Amino acid sequence: MTRTDPRQDETQRSGGCLRGCLITTLVLVVLLVVGGIATYVGGRAYIARNLPEWQARYPAIGIATSLLQLREGLTPPEAPVPGAPGRQEGVDDRALLPEDIPVFGQAELEAYSISQAHITAYQRLAEPYDAVLDQMRASMLGHGWELAGEEQALQGLVMVWIKGERDCQIEVSTHDGATELWLRCSGVD
Repeated sequence: MTRTDPRQDETQRSGGCLRGCLITTLVLVVLLVVGGIATYVGGRAYIARNLPEWQARYPAIGIATSLLQLREGLTPPEAPVPGAPGRQEGVDDRALLPEDIPVFGQAELEAYSISQAHITAYQRLAEPYDAVLDQMRASMLGHGWELAGEEQALQGLVMVWIKGERDCQIEVSTHDGATELWLRCSGVD
């Protein structure tokens, strides 16, 4: 019977363990990289498909993606969201609102997209729902708009107003204890 040196056995075993650990680490790194790439590619498409619905349901998502300039990164230009209209450019400047489009003076949160072709405004208000609704009705009538229709929405009311060739949709709703006001109006072409 041949005896081997015990130091040689220990060296062979530790070399095997080191190789096994390196292989396991390499496999984990490869899986993480491939998983990250798949999530980035597949996840962007998923977000791009669902972003319009999420923005409609939770307006703060739309504001956050705009403020953080994430929309372009989430929706690649070569793959537009199916069924969604093209993005309309506008300026987030309350001072550019036409005088006949009323909004509240103090808002907890607000965002605007104003251009010659369209006006979009969002305000999150501390005022009660009924007070916001009453003030918007009175302000629109006072600025010469005619109420074309009202419809109950999930958590509020949608009003459609007409003035000459222009139209304005106003949505007043409640969300998380606050009143939310959305205005989507045609511009002053």
